[in-house]
Amino acid sequence: SGGRGRRHKKPEAVNTSYFTSHTPTTPVTHRSTGEGPHDLQQLAAVVQTLKVSLSSVCDENADLREEILALKQAFNAQTLKICNLEQELDDLQQYGRRENVCFSNVKFSETETPTKQIISLCDELNVTVTESDLVDVHPLPSKQGYSKRLLARFKDRKMGQRVMAARKSSKLIPGDKKKKLAAD
Repeated sequence: SGGRGRRHKKPEAVNTSYFTSHTPTTPVTHRSTGEGPHDLQQLAAVVQTLKVSLSSVCDENADLREEILALKQAFNAQTLKICNLEQELDDLQQYGRRENVCFSNVKFSETETPTKQIISLCDELNVTVTESDLVDVHPLPSKQGYSKRLLARFKDRKMGQRVMAARKSSKLIPGDKKKKLAAD
C-alpha cells in the first residue's frame, strides 16, 4: 500500500462482558450428532441480541456523523465570518490613517517640541502648516541605532496630501536637515 489510499481506523476495544456472561457453559456440538439443539437456540438468541446492538450502534454512528457535519459547516461559516471581519477592520484602520504622515530621520531637540519640528519641516517644504492643522504629533518607537520617527496626524487629509506631494522638493533641503516622509 505504501502509505497511499484510505487509512483504516484501529478497531475499538470490545466490551466482552456481555459475551462472557451469555456464552453457553456447555460446548456447542455438531448437529449431526443430534446433541445441542438447546445450545443452538442460545446461540441464535445471542446472534439476535448482537444484531440489535449492532443496529443501535449504526444508528448512533449515523447521528454522530450528522452532528460532525453540522459542526464542520458551523466552523467553516465562523471562519469565513472572521476573515470578513478582519478585512473590514483593516479597511477601517487604513481609512483612519489617511490623515497621518510619518517623518523619518528627525533629530529630537530639547528646545523644540515635536509639533514645532514638524511645522518647521513643512515650512522647509514650502507647505504652510499651523498648530491648528495638526491633531497630534508623537514619536514612534524605534530600535536603538535606527533613525527617529515622528507621526503627525493632520486634521484635514488634504493637508497631509500636500505635505506628501511636497516631499519631492525635499531633495532641495540640505543633507544635515534631510528628512524622509511616508504615508502611514
